[in-house]
Formats: sequence, C-alpha cells, structure tokens
Amino acid sequence: MLTFVQGDLFNSPAKVLVNTVNTVGVMGKGIAAKFKKEYPDMFSKYHYFCKNNMFDIGKLYLYTESDKWILNFPTKKHWRNKSEYEYIEKGLEKFVDTYQEKGITSIAFPKLGCGNGGLDWNIVREMMINYLSNLPIDIYVYEKDIDVTKEYELENNLVIDDIDISSFTNFYDYFVNSNSKFSETFANNRDELEHFWLTLTNKGFVSEDDIDFKDYEIKSVVLQKLKVLNNIDHCKMFSIKKKKYIDAIQITPSQSKDFMNVEICNG
Repeated sequence: MLTFVQGDLFNSPAKVLVNTVNTVGVMGKGIAAKFKKEYPDMFSKYHYFCKNNMFDIGKLYLYTESDKWILNFPTKKHWRNKSEYEYIEKGLEKFVDTYQEKGITSIAFPKLGCGNGGLDWNIVREMMINYLSNLPIDIYVYEKDIDVTKEYELENNLVIDDIDISSFTNFYDYFVNSNSKFSETFANNRDELEHFWLTLTNKGFVSEDDIDFKDYEIKSVVLQKLKVLNNIDHCKMFSIKKKKYIDAIQITPSQSKDFMNVEICNG
C-alpha cells in the first residue's frame, strides 16, 4: 500500500529508509548528510563503491548492517549537478524488479530528487504513484522533508560556519594567488575547493580521490600545494606537522576553533 505522509522519514515505521545520493561518493547536503552522520559505516561502503566505479544510475545499494536498512538511490551523477527525471525512473524500475529478492517488506521514500536535486515534486509524485502504487508492501512517501536548517548543518559540521570561513578563505586564497597556470581555474571553482575543505575537516583526511577536479594534473597541484604548507608558515590559521603514514593529508580540529592542526603524510 502506498501512503503519502508528513513528518520525519527517520521516524518512519518502515524497515527500509531511502537515501537519495550521487554516484561520486559524496553525502554533503540535505537528507544524505544526515544519513552519513547516522550511519557512518554505510557511508564508508557507499564511498568505496563509488570510487571503484561499482555504483551508477539505475543501480541501488541496500545496506543491511543496522536496525534500519538503508537503500541508496542515485538521483544525480555528480553532487553539484541537478537530478534528472530519467534517473528517478531508472531507479524506480530497478526497485520494482528487485525489492522481493532483497526481502524488502516496508520502505520509506523522501521526495526523490526534489530537494537539492531541483526536480518538480508534482512530476516525481506521479512517477512514484505509477511505479509503486500496486506493490504489495507498505510504502511511505514523506512529502515534508526533514528540516535540514542552517543550524542543523552547522551543528553537524556540514557547512562552513562564521569562524571556519576565515580558515577556508585563507585556504582558498592560497590556491588562487599561487601564480600557477591553474590560478584562474581555482578562482572559478570555489565550490570544488569548499567541498574539498569540508571533506578534509569532516572526514579527518583526504586523498586524491576526494578532489573533484577531473584534470589529473590539477589534482596533483592541489595535493602538492597542501604538502608545501608543511614547510612554510604561509597561513596563520594552520599548525603544520609531519607524520609518515600514507600519501594523504590528515587533519584534526584543535582546541581553538579558529585553526586546524594539519598532518601532512609523506608516505
């Protein structure tokens, strides 16, 4: 039975909760960010599948290692893109074809692709009715999204707050004013650097796979410039120290909120 309800999807009586995601391994905004916080192991596995090209549009990833199962449903390819109606339809088709073999008996959906994805809920609603209304299981569609407010995002480190923006601004300026051939690229791609910064502060470490620039040479420049910070007192908002472990950048918050301790890992 298909039922449209109001309220918080995370309080649903359904066994399975649907998480709308992209295919590049990022859960940075909206309902996906809350799923990432509530189910970190699920996020780690999802991230692995994405980075190893094992997850794509039309595929669904069902996580069953918690009391609530999580069905990751891709509505967009890249996190910065809008969702596509075609992707919604492919995911719904896959769900209809596989829910029985996966043992799904009750499930809760959000408004697929209609939050940060930008799709028209009236259109998506009709698509969901078309695919789901005749299925012999309990299906809840939450028409009111969870209230992912600015306060919630700040509390859960999902956006840069008023203090951290000073750190990020110095971080951003370091790349833009680097006098490299990519300075203009960095200047025109603030969102990518901001997302990279959030990944750095939220995950605790980053590697080349976390850099959204597609050009391999640009990725290398980003990592090399972070490593240079290890050797110079370029930015007063960072305290730099070496640690031999892996070829990545490890970062942990200091007791003072206005700077971070960054550990440059040199392999």
